[in-house]
Amino acid sequence: YPPGKEAIKSLEWLNSYDDSKSIVLSHYKNGFWLEYFSKVAVIDENFYFTPDLLQVYNETQTIFYSRNLERTAKLLNKYDVSYIWITPEMKNGEVWSKENEGLLFLFRNKEFFDKIYDKGSIEIWQYKRG
Repeated sequence: YPPGKEAIKSLEWLNSYDDSKSIVLSHYKNGFWLEYFSKVAVIDENFYFTPDLLQVYNETQTIFYSRNLERTAKLLNKYDVSYIWITPEMKNGEVWSKENEGLLFLFRNKEFFDKIYDKGSIEIWQYKRG
C-alpha cells in the first residue's frame, strides 16, 4: 500500500528541509500523503472540499502539460506553489508518458526550477517564483 519507503523518506526529507506549511504540487492522488507530512497540497482526492474544483483541476493539468513558461509560472504563482513532488507513477502514465512532456521540459530552466531531491525514483523540484 502506498506510500512506499522511498516516498516516505522523500516527504520526511522535504519536511526537514522546509518545516513550514509549504504548498506542494503533485498528482491529486498524492495530496493526502503530502498533507499527512505537514505540507499543503494544491489538490487532493477529497474533491468535495475543494472550492472551484473544476478550475483547480484544469489549471493543475495546464501546469503539468504546458511548455509555456510564462503561463506555467503564472499558475504556480497563483497557487503559491513552492515545491513539485514527482513520483514514478506520474512519469509513467499517471501524468506524463514522454520524457520531456510539459512541465518536465520546463524543469530545464534553472532560473525557475531547482531539483533539490532525487533519490530512488522520487524527485522534488523547488519553484523559485518567476
